[in-house]
Amino acid sequence: HNSTDVELLSQRVDGLKRRTDQLDQKTNTLVKQGSVKTPKITNPGKYRGTGFALSSNGYIATDYHVIYGADSVYVQNAAGESFHAKVIYTEPQYDVAILQINDPAFKDLGNVPYNFKKSVSDLGEDVYTFGYPSGEENFGPGSLTARNGHSGDTTEYQVSIPVNPGNSGGPLLDNKGNVIGIISGRQPDVAGAGFAKK
Repeated sequence: HNSTDVELLSQRVDGLKRRTDQLDQKTNTLVKQGSVKTPKITNPGKYRGTGFALSSNGYIATDYHVIYGADSVYVQNAAGESFHAKVIYTEPQYDVAILQINDPAFKDLGNVPYNFKKSVSDLGEDVYTFGYPSGEENFGPGSLTARNGHSGDTTEYQVSIPVNPGNSGGPLLDNKGNVIGIISGRQPDVAGAGFAKK
């Protein structure tokens, strides 16, 4: 009596397995043909930084360390919309990266509301950061405290502005709204100082 029950159960399991395999094959065929849309899973990533527009058509400046090692890069606007971007230029020595938004959903940014100052800024000058260290807009006032950065780095300014990890890649602005640098971070051994690439 037991061997008959086991044989019937085995036949049912085999039948279920065949039907499951057939369903898997049909599903895979539909996915390959595009009949079934698979959900797009976006990995939010471990890193976050700030960037700023160089032009209205999607060229963005940020820090190299913000995108270093990333398998994909997305740019999020103030409205929370994310757009795929590609890294088109890097300068690791100066911690600079240029991105280009290449997402079909991206529309023109409109006029860039600032200029880029080409001359060196003055010691004691009022400066400002604008970034998204916590995912929300964050404005930081301060002053330019040294014409050189950490360990005398002549490619940087030292500023007295609180710099949080998500500020990296954001603009350093003067009191006329000109971009004078890119926030590159802070050094733990220098209290209250942030640094920006000129």
